[in-house]
Amino acid sequence: MKTYNGNSGQMKTAQAIESKLLNKLIHQDCNKRQGGILCPDQQNKVLKAHSVNSLSEKELGILFLDLRNFTTFLQHGSQLENVQAVKSLLDLFSRIIVHFGARIVERAGDGLFAVFGLNKPLEAAINDAYSSTKMLSDALAYVNENFVSAKYGFQFEIGVGLHTGSVIVEYEHNSEIPLSVMGLPVNIASRLQAQTKKADNDVIMSDDFYNYLQLENKIDINQERRHIRVPGVHDIQTIWLAGKSYQPENAVMHFSKDTEYYMAIAG
Repeated sequence: MKTYNGNSGQMKTAQAIESKLLNKLIHQDCNKRQGGILCPDQQNKVLKAHSVNSLSEKELGILFLDLRNFTTFLQHGSQLENVQAVKSLLDLFSRIIVHFGARIVERAGDGLFAVFGLNKPLEAAINDAYSSTKMLSDALAYVNENFVSAKYGFQFEIGVGLHTGSVIVEYEHNSEIPLSVMGLPVNIASRLQAQTKKADNDVIMSDDFYNYLQLENKIDINQERRHIRVPGVHDIQTIWLAGKSYQPENAVMHFSKDTEYYMAIAG
């Protein structure tokens, strides 16, 4: 709203002019073939479309993965080829995770977010999530040994955060595909992933996640239990270091523009 230094009559006149102009814009917008964003009918359609989405509360296993050294990698050679190489690696990770019954909720840049248990009991889903993490580690080791290290003297690494809890799942109307998964457990899983570098362990799982694991999977884990604080979360988190230490920071990298090895990763 404009500010006028004149009397109240001038202000009322200005308001009337602005209201008239706005009504004219709305009228023109509604006369468009499908209605524009200002048209009340169109706004009601948008609101109605969102309102039919259903929300459901469900306990799920949650996995956050982040690819380490991505920023450093982008600074060498062709950015386009490097991004394509990393995309191929994340394609491989995604297929592994989906193979174990997960749903990829979000994939952006050098990381992804997935949930387990939308269509199966929580205990089975948690153990599937852990199994997928082991296969991710094995796949990355193979890729590093046969493609990355052999060609560049460099290794990619990952950080994985695993948690479980009750979250809110938003489904599109008449669909079983989740549009979003939100809740405190999601935030905690994301922050556990962020703690992997600080803890010098590439897989961190919460105590809640650990308690659902079968005995053979518990035996498999590095038996180090810690109590930590994570940013933005009031309660102290009890975690397990379930992976391996990171490589030294001073590892030498020899980059080349040739990315055929990387592109072979995802077929």
